[in-house]
Amino acid sequence: MRRLPKLVFAAALTTLMIAVAACGGKSDTGNTNQGDKTLRFAGFGAPIRSWDPHRDGRPASNLLLFAVYDRLIHQSPDGKLIPGLALEWKFTDPTTFEMKLRSGVTFHDGTEFNAEAVKANIQRAKTIDNGAGPWAGPLGVVDTVEVVDPSNVRFKLKTASASLPALLSDAAGAMVSPAAFTTVDLNSKDAGAGMYKLEKWATGGSATFVAYDKYWDPKAIGFKKIEMPFQLDQLRRLDMLKAGAVDATFGHTTFVDGAIRANLDVKPQAGINSWVMNLNRTVKPFDDSRVRLAIAHAIDRQSLIKAVLAGQADDNQQPFAETSEGFDKTIGKTPYDYNVDKAKQLLAEAGYANGLNFTCAVVGGSGGAYAQYLEVVKDQLAKIGVNLEIKLVESVTTALLVDKSVNCAVMPYGVLSPIVAAKQLFGTGGYMNAGKVAEPGMDKLVAALDQPQDDKALSASFDAVMKQVIDEGLYISLFYEKWAVVSSKNVKGLQFYVGGHYTEFRNISAS
Repeated sequence: MRRLPKLVFAAALTTLMIAVAACGGKSDTGNTNQGDKTLRFAGFGAPIRSWDPHRDGRPASNLLLFAVYDRLIHQSPDGKLIPGLALEWKFTDPTTFEMKLRSGVTFHDGTEFNAEAVKANIQRAKTIDNGAGPWAGPLGVVDTVEVVDPSNVRFKLKTASASLPALLSDAAGAMVSPAAFTTVDLNSKDAGAGMYKLEKWATGGSATFVAYDKYWDPKAIGFKKIEMPFQLDQLRRLDMLKAGAVDATFGHTTFVDGAIRANLDVKPQAGINSWVMNLNRTVKPFDDSRVRLAIAHAIDRQSLIKAVLAGQADDNQQPFAETSEGFDKTIGKTPYDYNVDKAKQLLAEAGYANGLNFTCAVVGGSGGAYAQYLEVVKDQLAKIGVNLEIKLVESVTTALLVDKSVNCAVMPYGVLSPIVAAKQLFGTGGYMNAGKVAEPGMDKLVAALDQPQDDKALSASFDAVMKQVIDEGLYISLFYEKWAVVSSKNVKGLQFYVGGHYTEFRNISAS
């Protein structure tokens, strides 16, 4: 099943229009079930870098950010794009994108949301921190944003960008009150237009949200308050739920297995997040494709999944989920067979017949689960003469992509749009491209994904990208996680979102 709308520009020029009339305008009916009810939700424990959506581009942070910030386009639980602060959107030609905005929406500070706010936000996301923000690259395709009138905005693009709607459903499309740009410390406070306001935040400890009483869709708010204690160890989160300390939580792999064993109502789903060994391909030994391919063939993923993941993971070695339109069916899920002899031969050809040493980072915590992933890989790589030293860090994103204190990190990655993923992973300067390396011919292949084309041509474009990715070992996936959101029986409507941000607190309620 497709997770993104078909982007066929022949039709898009005149007919691509997403609209939900029932959601139009501002609702005047409050949620009569909200009362003074509080949802206690055990959240992920990794510290959010910033409450500023234009500075924190990690999918893990979106669980928190999307509670307080609405995006121009929202996502349904199954990954479809649906109206958010924009009611309708369409491409009028390959490089012109127009949006009709909701009227009567205000930010938490009382500032009006309108076309000027959209223009200011896109400009800010492109240029924040001297262009070093996580959305500067993806939004670089936007040349100008024109205010047509208060409720209509026009994006003029430098090149065709079929992935723009999906991009605007991520934090790149999160709207911040322009009045707060220079007057509020957005690293620790919010200035959004979302369902909830950030009431209290204890760094690394907990967050408390209170319902925004002027939200444009009051029926979506089922609780007066959300209390979110942070707990990195997902099995402890599960214990908190079983003990009645929280009403709901979420987790993956071993969490799913534990929830099943506890006879909870669990519906595991394979999401879009894979755990990947991300390498800086500008430094030795990772600049040699033979070394990368040797590592890919030396990892026994089935044994890894069985040993530390209770079988609750999927051996998919592509950078795109099997349900994604970017997935190459001709290559299949397992292009790299487990083959120690082949891996040793590749290392010898690269000049490392006597083996090699390198350090790889992984986030600490979660009861040591994440370190366990790398411990298994360490033992497997030892069979081909690779001595892997494990470094525990607070944030692998910071260590590999910001501080550049390591050249290898095992980390989760996944975004809804496979086109955005290809740009971030393989495009020169892509956010997830450690070292910002320019692979020969790859920028041209990635750019082709955004061009006007029908589904068959788009599939062929993805296949061309995937051939180079697999042939050169540009993405070393360990596994795709299986996730579940689990709640007590008095919480209704909580769902897992495949788009990479776990869940949203929208349209849930207490029985």
